[in-house]
Amino acid sequence: MDTVLKLIIIIFFSWFLAFLSEKNESIQPQICHEVVLVQVEKPKSKSDLLIEEAKKYLGTKYRYGGKTPKGFDCSGFTQYIYKKEKIKLARSAGEQAKQGKKIKVKKAKRGDLLFFGKKKSISHVGIIISEQDEPLTIIHAASSQGIVTTNIGTSKYWRSKLKFAKRLL
Repeated sequence: MDTVLKLIIIIFFSWFLAFLSEKNESIQPQICHEVVLVQVEKPKSKSDLLIEEAKKYLGTKYRYGGKTPKGFDCSGFTQYIYKKEKIKLARSAGEQAKQGKKIKVKKAKRGDLLFFGKKKSISHVGIIISEQDEPLTIIHAASSQGIVTTNIGTSKYWRSKLKFAKRLL
């Protein structure tokens, strides 16, 4: 545990005991060598919840036009996952690319959408699951594999089609 947090807890208990002793002379402050520490979990962000939900479907088969856990295509998958976080996405990758705030791929974060295509046409979308200091990785519905994770940096195929990122969270 963080040393600063331990120090804060010790100072608080020392102050509390001193306060009690002032209010009631029968209570004498004593030095205690044991401190009960409680670890508080940081609340999960929307992007954490979104990615946690998306990973539940790893291995789900690909289905052209699919938008349910029985089978997904790329935009059906992103639409389904974002809907769980109460964010409405259009049905096609091209239409989803028109939503949200366009950001540089280098600035993209977990939960942002990554778009792929040729020239001006968008043909694929995935959800970024990597941290900014990690290799760029997405979860998506690949027609040959279903729901998978892909490291964009090591995939010549996807890297060559990478267009931009969008933020909706």
